[in-house]
Amino acid sequence: FDEQYSGRVSLYHNGFRASCSTGFKAPTLYEMYGSDNYGFVGNQDLEPEKSKTVEVGYRNKIFDFALYRTTLDNTLTYQWPTYINDNKKNIRKGAELGLTYDIGSVKIRNNLTWTQAEDGNGKQVTRRPRWQNNTQLSYDIFTLDLNYFGKHLDIHSSTYETIEMQDKLILNLSAKKDILGLTFFGRFSNITDVDYERPHGYNQLGRNFELGFSKRF
Repeated sequence: FDEQYSGRVSLYHNGFRASCSTGFKAPTLYEMYGSDNYGFVGNQDLEPEKSKTVEVGYRNKIFDFALYRTTLDNTLTYQWPTYINDNKKNIRKGAELGLTYDIGSVKIRNNLTWTQAEDGNGKQVTRRPRWQNNTQLSYDIFTLDLNYFGKHLDIHSSTYETIEMQDKLILNLSAKKDILGLTFFGRFSNITDVDYERPHGYNQLGRNFELGFSKRF
C-alpha cells in the first residue's frame, strides 16, 4: 500500500475535552487472498480503510461522558463472494457514559455505550450492537461482572444471510488475593449458563470456572 499518515489534535480544560483524529485500517491477508468451500474469494485490489473522528466530552471524579462521530472512506465491506471498498461514506456515531463511585467498601464501575453504525446506504452494519453495558461491583477480593450486549445484526456462518442476534446478559464472578508473594485467582464465568454465539457460528463457553496462581519475577 501507499504510505499512510494518521494524527490527532486535542484540547482539554477543566474537565471538558475535544479532539479530532484520523486513522486507517489495512485489509487482512484473508480479505485479499483467502478462499473457502462456500465460494468466497479474496480481492487483491483492496485499499486501506480511512477514518476521521471528532469527539467532545466531559469528565469529573464520578462521570466520564463523550459524544463522537466517525466518517469512514473506502470502508472494507463484505459483498458476496468477496470484500470490496465501499465508495460511499460510512458513518459511525455514538455516546459513552462512564461511572466511578464508591459506597463504603463497595466499588461501582459502569460503562454504557450507544452506537449507531451505518453503511453508505444508511443501513445498520453487522456486529455493532446499538447498546452495550458493563457493570463491575467490587468488594474486598471479589468482583462481579455484568456484561450486556444488545440486539444486533450478524452474518449467518453457513448461509451468509444477514440475521438478527438477540440481546444477552452474561454474569461473571472473580476473586484475586496475594499470599506469600503469589497471586491466587479464581473465576466463575457465565454463571447463568447463557447459550450464545459471538459472532454467529462461534459458540461461547457455557458455565465454567478456573483456578490458578501466578508469580511475578
